[in-house]
Amino acid sequence: MERMLRVRLFLLLAISLLVIYWIEQKSPFQQEWLHPPATLFAVLIVVLYCGYLTAAFLNDKGKQWLVRWRKGQITHENTYWPSVSVIIPAYNEATVIESTVMMAMALDYPSYDVLVVDDNSRDATPEILASLSQRFATSGRFKVLTRRQEAAHGKSTVLNEALTHVAGEVIVVFDADGYVEPDFLRRTIPLLADEEVAGVQARKLISNAETNWWTRCQAYEYAFDAHIQSCRSLVQGATELRGNGQLVKRQALAAVGGWNEASVTDDLDLSTRLHMAGWDIQFAHDVTVWEEGITDFISLLRQRRRWAEGSLIRYLQFMGGVLFAGNVSVRTKIDLVVYLINFLFPLWLVLDYGVMLAGVFSGDPSLKTHMLLSLAMAPFLILLFMPTICVAIYRFTRPSISESIIGATFVSIYISLVWFPVVFWVVLKVLFRLGHPLKWDKTAHHGHASAETSLPTALPGSRSVG
Repeated sequence: MERMLRVRLFLLLAISLLVIYWIEQKSPFQQEWLHPPATLFAVLIVVLYCGYLTAAFLNDKGKQWLVRWRKGQITHENTYWPSVSVIIPAYNEATVIESTVMMAMALDYPSYDVLVVDDNSRDATPEILASLSQRFATSGRFKVLTRRQEAAHGKSTVLNEALTHVAGEVIVVFDADGYVEPDFLRRTIPLLADEEVAGVQARKLISNAETNWWTRCQAYEYAFDAHIQSCRSLVQGATELRGNGQLVKRQALAAVGGWNEASVTDDLDLSTRLHMAGWDIQFAHDVTVWEEGITDFISLLRQRRRWAEGSLIRYLQFMGGVLFAGNVSVRTKIDLVVYLINFLFPLWLVLDYGVMLAGVFSGDPSLKTHMLLSLAMAPFLILLFMPTICVAIYRFTRPSISESIIGATFVSIYISLVWFPVVFWVVLKVLFRLGHPLKWDKTAHHGHASAETSLPTALPGSRSVG
């Protein structure tokens, strides 16, 4: 498997290099008076697609307003109320697990049960879960599964084992620090009524956004991601699950073989395999799930590195299947290709610069200015992204225009500091087998998102708008 992924990545980079070389040296775009860098075309594709998604959002808002103006709010009575099993994986979660269980047991839904999977915790988690088992012994809805000592670690492995101990028609996954309102299931389950819909993802929020600059940037980043995901859902693109606050039909899980235990990004991997099997995923932009943001830079880099490597491996493993699958819509295929271009942009920038540097050494003086233009592509991309980020922040928080611009600036700087170097390192790591093999890495929780916490009221997403 590892060798196959390296070969595919090498071929992808080789094709990218040939395309860049053709644009730089042979294409009709390169004239004496006009010499745009090859990376500019990748930038324009990504930005135009983001503009297309935002246009879809504005068009949908206009339709909603017109319907309300003509006929009033139209509602349809939902008759789809399947049995639900809530799964909460837990490993060393003594600081948050009690409040998360209390939240789950307070959900307002006619038929559901809760299973907490203790993945051999070494702190006070087992004692807390034992106490909770006694407290809810008469409810018949709460169970604790303690895994064997020799069991393999990893969220996908935990979820697959948990699946054999629950009977719900719909599986809901919460992280151990998750927090939702009691009506969470009543507002998300109806989105699964369509037979073609396999899963639903709620909008994720950062509960400790006011802690420092890093958590605030994550909060704005989540608002941006929520905007893009909801727009992808509108155009029937490749909407993705995000782990915490996700709902998946058992039938769909069975169709794709459950969670992939070789993946460290279980949610992204599952999303792609569901799309390949012809299923759709909905995004519930007006239903929220709170979780903690990471408070220090090193831990944030470690988490984003795992996300980036898992996402790259997913593309390498499944992109061919997605592009040539007959039951995957053209819009979904285009959506995935654009996301791959966005993912590979940092490396394209380096390859573009390498081609131009070779031209300079060969004696082409015109490329010196061209190299400066190529270096300007990264900040240019960020500048073009800012209007979409501003729309996302304003959509979910309704701040002033100046606050939206400041928030968009924060996210832009944050992406430059975190995402660009992480993606570049991950590509090199996969290609040349650098560093240690990637494994599932638990994020430490400190108890910011809980039912007993006074949740902030001035954070991105604190009001359900959009």
